[in-house]
Formats: sequence, structure tokens, C-alpha cells
Amino acid sequence: MKKIVLVSILLVGCLIFWQMGKAEAANWTLTNLNSTVTVSDNTQAGVHNWTIDGFNNLFQMQFWYRVGNITPEASVNTLTLTSATPVMIGLEQRGVDLLYTDQQNRFSIDVLWGVLAGGSSGSFVSDLADTVKVSNLSGAPLDFHLFKYADYDLYGTIGGDVALISGANAIEQYDSVSGFTLDTIVNVYNRWEIANYPLILNKLNDGVATNLANATSPLGPGDVTWALQWDFTLASSGGGSEFIMSEDNRTQMSGKVPEPLSLILLGSGLAGVGLYRRLRKPKG
Repeated sequence: MKKIVLVSILLVGCLIFWQMGKAEAANWTLTNLNSTVTVSDNTQAGVHNWTIDGFNNLFQMQFWYRVGNITPEASVNTLTLTSATPVMIGLEQRGVDLLYTDQQNRFSIDVLWGVLAGGSSGSFVSDLADTVKVSNLSGAPLDFHLFKYADYDLYGTIGGDVALISGANAIEQYDSVSGFTLDTIVNVYNRWEIANYPLILNKLNDGVATNLANATSPLGPGDVTWALQWDFTLASSGGGSEFIMSEDNRTQMSGKVPEPLSLILLGSGLAGVGLYRRLRKPKG
């Protein structure tokens, strides 16, 4: 089901940009050692693949924004993609810098995905940093709200993850079967929410202004997703007109190395059609 949702997001995003006369959607592939990451620069899919030692751990990660408390949130891909610049280290593309601008030229959002830092083969270690800079381009203050939404499926499976707030600026997610863990360290946020898919995604896309619920931690095991919210006022263009949020996302193994997926299903007696249909196939 989630794979179908992602394909729909990509198709709708491409259709919208074709209708508006913008550049065609581009997928950027970041690589380093045991890791690859796929970034869609102008669809809601955002980062939709983080493969580490052959396991795809990420279904969707993207940013939303809102100005004021009346108009609804929108994902950053609804803005004008002003520029997309690869971040190269040697011969590898390790990141991509995406600059979006409001159609009324009130503000810009610069999203830097990277730098990707993989680990040695078989280490199951990988790190992906990202930075978001929001700039006020107008002559008036802006009441601004930034959201990050994340849907990880650690070890490439759905339904076995637990997520929890583990500090004033940290969130943790782990797979109770495989031993994969995710730690995200970010600027201190104002609000947060952890919920099973697709509750948060629906709230961000429901056409009304949303504030995250500050609940529930911990949550799982299940098909958990989470979101963070930053609330701030940008002064008119000039001093104090920028907000910068940076974070570090790190995955690693805690405990045993995961067995092949087929062996886990057979060993648990759940290799039948019912569970297997819920497991995500690799994305093309």
C-alpha cells in the first residue's frame, strides 16, 4: 500500500510541475561506501531511499512549511525550485543543495541533503546530515512554521519499529527484530508527534492548519512515523531574517547482524502471503 502511495505522490508531483511549466522532476542519487540515498527534488517523496548494505531503510522524508496560523501547510516541492546543485567530494555525489522560492517572492527555503557518509561494507553504519535555511525576502515580518516528516522502515520491513523522544533535541527509532537503530539529533524543536502511518502525513496534507500533538512517546512496535515542528518569526529582510535548522541522522546496528529476510519469515512461521504482501519491494 505504501509503495502505491509513493508512486502516486511521484506521478502527481510530475503532473503538477508539467502543468505549471516548471522543470521536470529529477532524482538525485547520493553514494558513499556501503550507502546510497535517492532524493526527488520536486515531488513530495523527498528522500525516499536510504539503502545501507543492501537494506532500504527509508520510505519518505520531506519538509513542509506554513506562513501564519490560518493557511494550511504545504510540502516544499510546491514552491518554485530555483536551483539544484550537486555536492561532489572527489568523484562521488555525496549531497544535493535545493533552493526553493515562494511564488510571491516572500521567502526562500534552502534544503541541503548531505553530506552522506557511509561505513565499510557489512558495518550497517551510515550517516546523513541535512540543513534547512529559511530566509525572509519580504519587507514585513513572517510568522513561520517548519515541519519535518519522516517515515523510516528499518531493515526494509514494515511494522516492527519503535520510535521515542530520547532528548530535548533527539528522536530515536529502532527495529526490534533486526537490531537496526536510527538516531536523529536536531535543533531544539517546538512540537513533535509520533504516530502510525498514515496519520501524520494525512494531517500535513488535509488542507487545514496543523500543529503537531506532542504525543505519543514511545510508540510501537508498528509502522511508526514521526514529525517535528519549529515555530519562529522572521524579521523583514535584513538582520534577523534567517532561520537555520541542522540535523544529523545516523543508522547503525545494535546487537546481532540481521538474517536474510526469507529466513526470518520462515523461522517465525509468517512466510505466508498475508505478511509478505506488507513488505516493501525495492524501489526502482
